Amino acid sequence: MIGGVASSIRSTAISTQMYSMLIPLNVRATSSGLEMGHTQNHVFAANDYLYPFTADLRVGMANFTAPSTQVVSYGDWTVTSIWQTGSKDLQATIGHGLPYVYFRVNGGEAEIVPLGSNSTVWHNQEGVLGITTGGKSYGVFAPAGSSWNESGTLRSSLNGKGLFFRCHSSRYETRDA
Repeated sequence: MIGGVASSIRSTAISTQMYSMLIPLNVRATSSGLEMGHTQNHVFAANDYLYPFTADLRVGMANFTAPSTQVVSYGDWTVTSIWQTGSKDLQATIGHGLPYVYFRVNGGEAEIVPLGSNSTVWHNQEGVLGITTGGKSYGVFAPAGSSWNESGTLRSSLNGKGLFFRCHSSRYETRDA
């Protein structure tokens, strides 16, 4: 972990590659990137509402596996993590209550792998993707001038900018999306 031990559950979960529920999204760090999902139905057990994790997408980089995930920074509601190997790195900023995750890619192509059943890309124009996987829809918004190549996985150079792009659950639409 970079900068000391984090005390929030989100920071601890992301740094130890455990599952973290952020409501509405839930995420899990893997050596290939960040798995994302959102659980639509809860389970009531032991006097608690539980939202089982189901991965719908994995966001990472093409031909990339990192030995660990580290926390770069964190606050009361957000955490930024990094996956690093050689000259490549992926950063993700997640937050409790946020319907999206911001990503930054350095040294390679961004890659999105749909993990759910019956995955469909129903929109792919001007760097914007519409994906339905496992019956749930997501929007992906890349920097201006970007495009996505479809070949089982979705890849983009992000127009060479290495800037942030965001991926969010369209169930929780935002006005600026």
